[in-house]
Amino acid sequence: MTDTPFIRTVLAAWLLGLVGACTNPAGNGATLSIVNATLIDGTGAPPRAQVTVVIADGRIVNIRSGERRIARARGAWVDATGKFLIPGLCDAHAHLVTREGFLPLCIANGVTSVRDTGNRLDKLRAWRADIEAGRLLGPRLIFCGPIVDGPHSVVGDLALTVSTAEEGRRSVRDMQRNGADFIKVYNFLSPEAFRAIADEAQRAGVPMAGHVPISTSAGEAAEAGQSCIEHLSGVLLACSSDEDRLRAAIVREIEASEYSPLVTNRLLFSAPPIDLVDTYSPDRAAVLFQRFVELGTRHVPTLVVLRNIADQETGRIQADARLRYLPARIRDDWRRPRFAGRSVDEIIACQAVYRKHMELVGQMHRAGVAILAGTDTPNWVLPGFGLHEELELLVEAGLTPMEALRSATALPAEFLRRPDLGTIAVGQLADMVLLDADPLADIRNTQTIRAVIVRGQFLDRDQLDALLAEAERAAGATQSARR
Repeated sequence: MTDTPFIRTVLAAWLLGLVGACTNPAGNGATLSIVNATLIDGTGAPPRAQVTVVIADGRIVNIRSGERRIARARGAWVDATGKFLIPGLCDAHAHLVTREGFLPLCIANGVTSVRDTGNRLDKLRAWRADIEAGRLLGPRLIFCGPIVDGPHSVVGDLALTVSTAEEGRRSVRDMQRNGADFIKVYNFLSPEAFRAIADEAQRAGVPMAGHVPISTSAGEAAEAGQSCIEHLSGVLLACSSDEDRLRAAIVREIEASEYSPLVTNRLLFSAPPIDLVDTYSPDRAAVLFQRFVELGTRHVPTLVVLRNIADQETGRIQADARLRYLPARIRDDWRRPRFAGRSVDEIIACQAVYRKHMELVGQMHRAGVAILAGTDTPNWVLPGFGLHEELELLVEAGLTPMEALRSATALPAEFLRRPDLGTIAVGQLADMVLLDADPLADIRNTQTIRAVIVRGQFLDRDQLDALLAEAERAAGATQSARR
C-alpha cells in the first residue's frame, strides 16, 4: 500500500482516537463516541446495527444510526464495529461486604448498579458519597441498611428488631431519616408489626421489600404493599393446597429449636419440606400470580443462590478458582459447608424444591409477573460474576435472552424509580457495557465484556483486568493479615 499524506492523516486520527477512548472519561465537556456498535437499548426493541452513541459529562447526548466514518468522529472515540452495546447491569439483590474487593468485581463484570439488601447504613452512605464524588470507582448504590425483623432474628446485628406495631412504624421513620432507599422486612415479623411497617412505608412513600414473614402468606404480603419479594420466599408455600398445616409445622419446628439459625435456614432454604412440592396446586398458583400482576409485585428469585444451596455437597462451589477474589473469611465459610450434615432425604428435598422454583419462575413470567435479576452475593455467589450466572438460569427457567437482559437493566431501574438508568437513550446516564458477542443469540455472551462505561468513564479490557487483579490483591492481603 502506498504511503500517502491522506493515509498518514487517517492513521494518526485512528491512533489518537483509540488512545483517547481508553483514557478520556468524557467529562468536563469532553465527548466520547462509541462508533458502529449494534445497539441493544434495554427497551425490548430489536437490535439496531451501525449505531453511534455519544457521551458527554456522564450522560448520553446523541445517538445516530447508520455507518459513520470513524475518522470523522469528534473527540475521543471507540471503534465498536462487530460489537454489541447494552445498558449497564444491575444486581437487584446483593450484600456488599468490602469496598476493595466487591466494588471492583462489580465493575469488571459490567454491574454498574447494585441494590444492597442488608448492610450497615453508615458504611454504604460513605461509599456512595465517595463514588458519586469520583473518589472511588464503583457501581451506583441503592440500599436499605439494616433488615427489619422480629425477635429471634437469625441475622444478628444486621437486624433492627421490632416486637410491636408502634416499634414497626418507628423503624420505618428512623430508617428513612437515616437515608434508607427502601425498607427490607424479614422472617419473624408478627402480622401486626408487618402490617404496621407496610402502612407506614406507604404513608412515607418508601418501597417495602424482603422476605415474606413466616407468619404471613405471600398473597397477604403483596396485598399489604410489599412491592418486591426476595428468593421466592413464601411463594411455593402459598401455592400449596395444605398451606396452613405446612406453615404451622415449620413454625413449630423453628420454635422447638429455640429459633436456631441452622434450623431456620434449613427449613426455609436448605431443606424445606418436600410436601411443598407434593401439595403444589396449579389453581392456587394461577390465582396468586394474577394477584401479583394486578398489584405490581416484583420478584427477585435469586435462582443462583438457591441452586448453590441445593448442590452444596457436590464441592463445585468450593473448587471454583474464582474464590481467589474473595476475602479469606468468606472463602473459609464457603469451604466449610453451612449445611453440613444434611441427610440424603434433606438434600433430595432441597433439590426438588429448587427444580420447582425454576418451574415457578417460568410460570410467573408467563403470567406477567415482573422478574428482576439478583444474586444474594456473597452467600455462595461470587460478586459480579454471579449476575451472569443468574441470567443463564433465568433463560433456563423460560425467559428469552432479551427478557433476561431486561431483568437486569430496564426492569430494576423502573422498580428503583430511576428512569435515568436501565436503557440507552438520549439524556440517560452513561452506564453501558460493550460486548464482543451477541447476548440475544446466547445469554452467556454477556460475559464477553470488551469494555464498561460507568458514569461516562470508558474502561477497556486491560483496565477491567486490572480491577480483577486489584480484587485478588485485596483478598490476598486479608489472607496474609489472618496468618
